[in-house]
Amino acid sequence: MTATKGPAPLEPEEDQEPLIEHLREEELRDRIRTIDDEMAKWRAKLSLLLNAAVQYELNKVAGDDGVEVIASVVGIHAEAIWPLLAGSYRATPTVWMRLERILMLCHASEGVERVTTARGYFDRLLDLTAERDRALNRRVELSRRKRGKEAGIGATRVPEPEKAPGDSTDPPVTPPAIPDLRGHDQRPDPLLADTPEGFVAAMRAYHAWAGNPSLREMERRCAKQISYSTFRTMLNGGSLPAKLASVETFVRVLGGTTEDLQRWATAWRRIAMNGDEAGGGDRQSNEP
Repeated sequence: MTATKGPAPLEPEEDQEPLIEHLREEELRDRIRTIDDEMAKWRAKLSLLLNAAVQYELNKVAGDDGVEVIASVVGIHAEAIWPLLAGSYRATPTVWMRLERILMLCHASEGVERVTTARGYFDRLLDLTAERDRALNRRVELSRRKRGKEAGIGATRVPEPEKAPGDSTDPPVTPPAIPDLRGHDQRPDPLLADTPEGFVAAMRAYHAWAGNPSLREMERRCAKQISYSTFRTMLNGGSLPAKLASVETFVRVLGGTTEDLQRWATAWRRIAMNGDEAGGGDRQSNEP
């Protein structure tokens, strides 16, 4: 009989880095420096992805207000985009939602692949941010011990997350519309409409294309800038919306891209200007 071999001996485990909670002050300085270097690397990778996507859209947008147009579609202040492009932000779930939305809306055909890559980079940033916070807390703890303060006096403060510009006033983030399969684009084109009735019919088709979200959900997505009843009037009537801003909000809450916003604005202006030249047509006037 052949002897049965036992399991192979386990390889000795590699030395693991000591826990932050066990580090001394000089070791903490080195660890924080290493973490900062790692964070700079992952921020740079994210910035390259984001800047490439935004630049693709800027090359198509005429004028000097391209970033403002993108910010309008995304639903955040333009001032909040610049730190994202520069990589000067603290990794938080709110920041990720903004990054994801920009990546999905800019150069939409590559959005899903780009977001998947960016998610891996951002998860690493989140881990490093949490590790850095623990190291900072450990430094505070050691400093207090060194000063000989009694236990329980002056509780250790966790560093507060940095707030990006506009955190308190930005409307809820709207999920981007999923683009159609290449070569099978079903997205309604408002530029085919040449009457107010045709424009409203295109709005109804666009609402259906975006997944038919409820009118109350659309109201929530725009932070009640437009009420659900006004959205109902816009979709059920036969008159051109009285304000371009209302059309812009309609496109944004349905996850429209920068190009969508421009197409809808151009279509609205053409019909509105033709109506004025002809003596003015009926307009929906019960909008905010």
